[in-house]
Amino acid sequence: MSIRSNLSRIEYGSSASVYLAYKKDQVKHQLDGTGFLVSGLERSKVTATTFTSSKWGNRSPKGYVLLRIFLSMDSNPTLAKMETHELIDLATKWINPIIGTSGQPYMSKLFRWPISMPKYAMGHLNLIEKINNDLTLNPGLFLTGASYRGIGVPDCVRQGTQSAQEIVDYLRFKLCKE
Repeated sequence: MSIRSNLSRIEYGSSASVYLAYKKDQVKHQLDGTGFLVSGLERSKVTATTFTSSKWGNRSPKGYVLLRIFLSMDSNPTLAKMETHELIDLATKWINPIIGTSGQPYMSKLFRWPISMPKYAMGHLNLIEKINNDLTLNPGLFLTGASYRGIGVPDCVRQGTQSAQEIVDYLRFKLCKE
């Protein structure tokens, strides 16, 4: 198989993230963690919530909290057709009983991520090894990003740093041969 055909085997899903900001006194929960995941067994429209202002202290002004609520468009295709205000309302109503919010959020924002979240299927690491083996037959071609070995920002930074070093090493070797 070629690199292209192996790369095409990686599937991608769609999602959205809703950011909600509240005044601290509007939230009963202590937000003394980084957030939570929702089990697929729950069949929830929400897959996770990050207590963004707890996880990164500089993400909201003093006296405010910032939440990020992830919605799965793949397991809930009707969500993809909803208007922005409807998705924000859905997320607001969903999170209220869990963390005890009162009143409307001070600020809300929606980001849609169509066909952009890699889905790591069984055998994903074996597929990545095949792609890496194919890359050895294509000197000077480098791949990095969320599709390969981790979707989180730290994973992507690590991969980007590693790829940058591989590119530098490749160019040094190539220049030394000339």
